[in-house]
Amino acid sequence: EPYIVIHRNIQEQTEGEMSFIRRNIEANTEDRIERQVGARIIEQAHGVSMEQQGLKRPKLKGVKKETEREIERRVRRYSQDPEQLSAGKVTKLISNITFDQLNGDIRLNEKKVAGKL
Repeated sequence: EPYIVIHRNIQEQTEGEMSFIRRNIEANTEDRIERQVGARIIEQAHGVSMEQQGLKRPKLKGVKKETEREIERRVRRYSQDPEQLSAGKVTKLISNITFDQLNGDIRLNEKKVAGKL
């Protein structure tokens, strides 16, 4: 099977070669984001994250600010407890909530409650 020849000069590139290069760059960036997110979650779980030690994390080389923001967004999302998707588990969590755990967002109609007693 012959090797793929890609012209490096923009003037000599065909449309297919340009899109091939862009797809490779995007795939590499996405892979890099995934590895960074995984590494930061492991660091936080073991208490050795730079932020936990009072240090600032250096910027990644060769990535844009939006990529850094995407990494931070994913780390925040993945470090939270997973959502319960089962209806039974969700209703069990709701039924186990006590009044001291409520933050006051729920309002009860006292007349209806008194009428049920």
